[in-house]
Amino acid sequence: MKETFLIFLTAVGILACGNRRPADKVLDQLAASADHPVMALQPPLSDSDSVRISDVVVLDHTVHDFGTLSIKDGPQSCQFKLTNISDKDIVIYEVVASCGCTDVQWTRKSIAPGASGTITATYKNNDGPYPFDKMLTCYIAGIERPVILRLRGVVRKK
Repeated sequence: MKETFLIFLTAVGILACGNRRPADKVLDQLAASADHPVMALQPPLSDSDSVRISDVVVLDHTVHDFGTLSIKDGPQSCQFKLTNISDKDIVIYEVVASCGCTDVQWTRKSIAPGASGTITATYKNNDGPYPFDKMLTCYIAGIERPVILRLRGVVRKK
């Protein structure tokens, strides 16, 4: 039993930090599924459309596509801006990256109604070359389910 559990955990860890880009079609199907506990909060993902999450926040975008990068470009950062549209202060409790290749910082203080906060992600870009598609799981006060943000792109040798 312990061996089976360890094999399962190892497989999950490998898949979580895998270097292959998941098929966008599958992710879009999950996003459209009301049965999926996380992605159902968001419409099909795009690079630039703002997204209203419940009656609590609006995000300026949920996907950042770095495009084609070279390993020589070094770490790459992007920022997601969220605006509190509720009538109460909110807090971003935690943001968890799907892999150790991404560092995350976020607004730690409470965000008043009408005010904005940020989530900044830095992709280390040191393991390529390969396509990548990383997820950030964000836990925000007033939203029952986590909000998923994505970082994607393609790393080339030169």
